[in-house]
Amino acid sequence: MRTIVLTAAAAAFLIIIMPESSAHAQGDPQAQMKARVQAAFEAAHKTATVGPAKIPLLDQGTLTITPGEVFIPATEANQIMAALGNQTSPARFGLIMPKGDDLRWMVDVDWVNDGYVRDGDAKDWQPDAMLQDLKDGTEHGNVERQARGIPPLDVTGWVEQPAYDNRAHRLVWSLALRDRGAPANEPQTINYNTYALGRDGYFSLDLYRLRHDCGRQGDRERPARLAQLRARQAL
Repeated sequence: MRTIVLTAAAAAFLIIIMPESSAHAQGDPQAQMKARVQAAFEAAHKTATVGPAKIPLLDQGTLTITPGEVFIPATEANQIMAALGNQTSPARFGLIMPKGDDLRWMVDVDWVNDGYVRDGDAKDWQPDAMLQDLKDGTEHGNVERQARGIPPLDVTGWVEQPAYDNRAHRLVWSLALRDRGAPANEPQTINYNTYALGRDGYFSLDLYRLRHDCGRQGDRERPARLAQLRARQAL
């Protein structure tokens, strides 16, 4: 498992991308990052689906986006994540973002082809083991973050421990993170996560917010409302 964070610094590049000369960009890591982010979003703009729309989730279900949202497919989604200092993933299905330039949140959608997960097995997923996996994944990602000059992250613990919704076939949880060495009074980053179980695996929908937007009403429900998996209903 991995954790991803949308930092305020990274989002600022999306909201205000200042033009840089190529000569200046070559010697300025911040300018280089701005250029990578700008190029990634320009590529995504060409392939994005603008809501309202229903995005097929392979043969497992449907992803519903509203008029204020856009869906970015896997290739361009990985380019955006790499530009923001996060890891790319062959499991990434796409990204959902608000329409417009003011990027305050994103939902990362992954398809994990682990085969059919029984409801009983999902209920028995161990919070302590999951938390350790997330910490290990974060440490692995920190190597790349530090190589890009981005502060490493520490997973500080559960905001909401994993809880399984048997009727909706969803595992829901949320996690708190903090920049390593940040003051104790600095607001934490909170990631909200939903695993939507399908016939042949599960979709992971992870919501990432800027720190000052964390905890807004509807955060917990946003990933869950996006995916409707028809496959489970037929079982």
